[in-house]
Amino acid sequence: MTRPPSSPGLSKTHSRRVVAWLNRPLSSPGCFIGWCCAFVVFIGFTSLIGGPTEYDAAISVYSTWAIANGHFACSYVQLTHFHVQPIGYPFTLIAPFYPLLSGLAMAVTRTANHAGFPTSSQLGPHCSTAITAMFRWSTHSNVVQNTVRLGYFSWIFLLSGAVALLRALGRGRTNWEPVTLVALAILAPVSQCITQFFHPQDIVTIGFALWSVACMMRGRWEWTGAFMALAFATNQFVLLLAVPMFVLIPTAKRIRTVWAGVVTLAIVLLPIIVLTSGRALRYALFGSSTTIPLPQADPWFSGLHGVPLVIIARLPPIAIAAALAWWAQRRLGARMMDPVPLLSLLATCLALRLVFEETLFAYYFAAALVFLLFLEVAGGRVRGTALTWYAVLLLAFNPMPLGFVNNPVEWSLKAHEVMPTIFLVIVVALIIVDAVRRRVRWYLVAAAVVVGLVLVKWPWNHEVLRHVEPGWFWQVLLVSTLLWLTLSPLLSTINEHRRTTIESATETTALADS
Repeated sequence: MTRPPSSPGLSKTHSRRVVAWLNRPLSSPGCFIGWCCAFVVFIGFTSLIGGPTEYDAAISVYSTWAIANGHFACSYVQLTHFHVQPIGYPFTLIAPFYPLLSGLAMAVTRTANHAGFPTSSQLGPHCSTAITAMFRWSTHSNVVQNTVRLGYFSWIFLLSGAVALLRALGRGRTNWEPVTLVALAILAPVSQCITQFFHPQDIVTIGFALWSVACMMRGRWEWTGAFMALAFATNQFVLLLAVPMFVLIPTAKRIRTVWAGVVTLAIVLLPIIVLTSGRALRYALFGSSTTIPLPQADPWFSGLHGVPLVIIARLPPIAIAAALAWWAQRRLGARMMDPVPLLSLLATCLALRLVFEETLFAYYFAAALVFLLFLEVAGGRVRGTALTWYAVLLLAFNPMPLGFVNNPVEWSLKAHEVMPTIFLVIVVALIIVDAVRRRVRWYLVAAAVVVGLVLVKWPWNHEVLRHVEPGWFWQVLLVSTLLWLTLSPLLSTINEHRRTTIESATETTALADS
């Protein structure tokens, strides 16, 4: 017996009603309330999964403290052996712009015990004992906790960039705006930038990148370059966006865009480079790249470190991103600046980083996932494949800390054990419903198989968790499917454009013949 056609019709009607509600205009007070609600949701969700951690805070807090207390010369020091505890050991430092922002915030809000800060003599000649002196000072105050809590305010940069891009897409000042911001606030890999490891600079960088893309879509080329420069001064992974965007920018506008970026970089970075006697230059250009071995996700990178690893892991995705942008522009021309193909390209370029990454953590997915969210918003729908992929990502990379330093969640281990089972039950139920309706969504079947075989604790398995899959397993599985999610809208647009061109040429020929 076939199913009556009324049910799909009802489903489409319901979808149309949801889209109509999302497209409904929103007043300025309503937009402001939505921003505030999203900020509260971000803080609440981030606190729920552990709050800001002190793990990896050492690579940024010393620069922040020195800047907050006016000792700019000691914000970047030569990294040698320091007599500090392992948790406070700075194995590398980050690009300068986030420490400048956080240092300014600490100075204005007086969140540090400035009276007890080491003197110039205690910091040593050429800041030789600065790290040890600041570490001792920090152990006698609550300054570490106050500093990592500043990570919450990195959301303001992401929020502002998101609003700018939503309005460039034509989705701003409607119900799309608060809904998208709340979805962004509960995006686990974004929160994990400060809960898994303390890297709030990644959130700030994504915010500046969104601003740059929004300005590019509006044709504001100087601002495009300026915001991209601020993003680069915060974290260098934005080269994966800067290079393809440079390819797409009209030739006549490139000099203006690049010049604005260069001037912005000079204004932001030159003072700190001069004040630190050039010690900040390396981090301004290369960020927190380090030669310390990390857990290898890719077995073929085993044993590589330093310059060879940087060349193999960092240059290929940038080159591929440039080639992909050139190819897409050749196929689409001016249509490449349309929201869907543009965001599809940029999300794919960010995902390329994960293909060559030598190690894999959940927060590495944050930038690509944010752009994937905006790709869905630009298309006016959220694909079931994208939601399913995100659910598997959460199961593979537990968003709740298991015990890092100061922010473990007591129920995290139990939740991580139960979540795969809950997911499998829901997916199997959806598959059964689909079978009744005589359809199959193969991505649900694939997700059920992967989760059931790898993550679910079955009665015959008595371990609390089964076993940790190697990093390369999740890298191959999740990154390949992420690339398909991000790239497929661009390919669909190219195919549609090709068909339209052929049909138009055929009609023109037919008219000429007649």
